[in-house]
Amino acid sequence: PAGKAIGDTVVWEIAPGVFSTTAPNGVNMHWGIKKHDDPTRASVQDLAGFRDFFVYRLSETYLLAAEGYLLAGNPVKSAEYLNAVRRRASKPGTSLEPVDAADINLDIVLDERARELGGEEKRWMDLARTGKLVERVKRYNANGASNIADYHAIRPIPQQQLDLSTGEFPQNTGY
Repeated sequence: PAGKAIGDTVVWEIAPGVFSTTAPNGVNMHWGIKKHDDPTRASVQDLAGFRDFFVYRLSETYLLAAEGYLLAGNPVKSAEYLNAVRRRASKPGTSLEPVDAADINLDIVLDERARELGGEEKRWMDLARTGKLVERVKRYNANGASNIADYHAIRPIPQQQLDLSTGEFPQNTGY
């Protein structure tokens, strides 16, 4: 729209004349991710199509290596792997600013995973396994910030599984 450019922060008009950078949490709010669209399907409800699907991603392997090297105390190698993903992701004729080894941290790796792998995996898994779930939900998700607690980093055991247990098998703390 007029006055906006690609890369600007998204702003919603949540009521006439009232604007917010927090997505409205309404029944009609959902994100569209076009990278999974399959133009060979007869309709969006048709399951038959010919588009390839993701099994393994080289970029995910590189990002896992970046995380591993970072946690092993080798930020130089970590930055090399992360920057390889950033170089490949830039539009032809442009470049993304490389991450310096002195600046790399787990948040930078997680941010890159979110950009590169958006819509392809469960973000909860990355945030829970790195111990960043509660911190990042509180920082970046105004809709969920007041509801997140430390115990959410572990999922509840389904009641059906508890019912099948013949011995004492307690529910995870908090559920």
